[in-house]
Amino acid sequence: MIHSGIKGFDEICGGGLVRGSCILLHGGPGSGKTTFSIQFLYNGIIENKEPGVFITLCENPDEIRKNMLAYGWDLRKLEEQKKLVIIDARPVTFTDDGYIVPNNTLFKAEGCEGSWS
Repeated sequence: MIHSGIKGFDEICGGGLVRGSCILLHGGPGSGKTTFSIQFLYNGIIENKEPGVFITLCENPDEIRKNMLAYGWDLRKLEEQKKLVIIDARPVTFTDDGYIVPNNTLFKAEGCEGSWS
């Protein structure tokens, strides 16, 4: 079992999470999915010396970093120490003017070299 370090959670889950399992957090906006996930990673890094990876599909990584400071979790510091990686996998982002644009870091343009027969 993996202890989450989240008060009360391990107890209601029978001791923690099953190592190697895939966990899906589901809920509406503001239900705490990001906070729960970051707290789990943060506790793993601080308490167990285990590195973590967070992949965001909707939220801006800078906003996540800023919001988590309210809990005293300095994610940027952990990133600088190479203990945490935050991957921005949002399919679209917003420009400073508010326009929606594709997240070009997700796509690699490859030409079709050679001929097709």
